Amino acid sequence: MLTLPSEPLDRKIPRPVIYTVAEVLGSWYYSHTKLNVLFGQLGAPGDPPDGNCITKCQNWLFRVNDDPAMDPIGFLGELLMEFMSKDLHGTPQWSDGYEKLTKALSKQGLAYDPSGKIVIASATVIAPASTPVQVRMPTPTPASIPPAQQEASQKRFDVALSFPGEHRLLISGIADCLAENFARERILYDRWYEHELARPNLDVYLQRLYHEESKLIVVFLCAAYESKEWCGLEWRAIRDLIKRRKADEIMFVRLDNAPVEGTFSIDGYLDAQNRAPAEIAASIAKRFQLRL
Repeated sequence: MLTLPSEPLDRKIPRPVIYTVAEVLGSWYYSHTKLNVLFGQLGAPGDPPDGNCITKCQNWLFRVNDDPAMDPIGFLGELLMEFMSKDLHGTPQWSDGYEKLTKALSKQGLAYDPSGKIVIASATVIAPASTPVQVRMPTPTPASIPPAQQEASQKRFDVALSFPGEHRLLISGIADCLAENFARERILYDRWYEHELARPNLDVYLQRLYHEESKLIVVFLCAAYESKEWCGLEWRAIRDLIKRRKADEIMFVRLDNAPVEGTFSIDGYLDAQNRAPAEIAASIAKRFQLRL
């Protein structure tokens, strides 16, 4: 059961919720005109943002969060009212979107009330058996792990992100979404470890984290990645893993089509262009599950 008590005191929309709302509404309406009218009627600040429908929703919600004249949580409730009404829809796409939104809110201790409000969830939603489960994997006992896999099971990080700073806004969103499926301390994202990385000989230290302490390294390939010195250091460690036939520990994500030395046309990758951070993070989590 889910009880719906008072509204949250913190009126900001949590970042993971923004990414999920943008993904669901942008895909559902798939119309710039519809989205412009929907946001405009609710008083969203500024002109319609550029980009595809998902990016437009995401950027507009960040504007709402940053505008001191807005009530972001109140805005979100009204924004979701049409979509969340079960009387209006009954398709598989709607059902999937409804579950995604409900889960994203629940993870932040929130819920949607049919009156058009976002409220505090006082109890955990018990999902039906058909609902996809979260990708967090149970920790296996040493006796259940084959000897060849015990070394990997002891690694410090589940996922390590290798990327150039030019794309930090996107990567930050992906890291936040990944933190819903993995413990935050199991994700190697540099901003979360600034205290640890403030040291001499960081080049050697960082290469060890990627080469020896990460189960899955996600490499965000793009023109900027090719030219950055620190990406180059990480890339050396990654290429050595490829040489040692550990390709299952590496996932390529393409941010543009620029060539990167050391990659070839035979290499597979996830095309992240025009995809929301939540969607990219979900693909990373699925890939991690495959390698176990």
